[in-house]
Amino acid sequence: VFSQLGRWRPWKVHRPDLIIGVGGCVASQEGEAGLLDLERQINTQAQAISRRMVGTRQRILVEGPARKDPRQLAGRTENNRVVNFSGPDHLVGQFVDLTITEALPNSLRGALSDAFIA
Repeated sequence: VFSQLGRWRPWKVHRPDLIIGVGGCVASQEGEAGLLDLERQINTQAQAISRRMVGTRQRILVEGPARKDPRQLAGRTENNRVVNFSGPDHLVGQFVDLTITEALPNSLRGALSDAFIA
């Protein structure tokens, strides 16, 4: 469709009041390569945000066992990032303060503050 716009330009020049509508999905026009590039940009930005969180103290809501390692707990930060950490099961459903120790591709690792270590 976009390649046709050049052919319609003379009509628009001749009749400035002419309205030319373009339909279709932008994604289909961009193709898979454009979508993959967009996905790479989003992932790069998300990783940069996660890396900047390393060393910071974050309050998380403990949701339950970690998906890949049930010996660990998992929770979410205020910006919705998943944090996996070691801690007692009674913390599930509570807010706890963690120090973010590592940024991984799809999650963060954290450590409980000394007040929670038994």
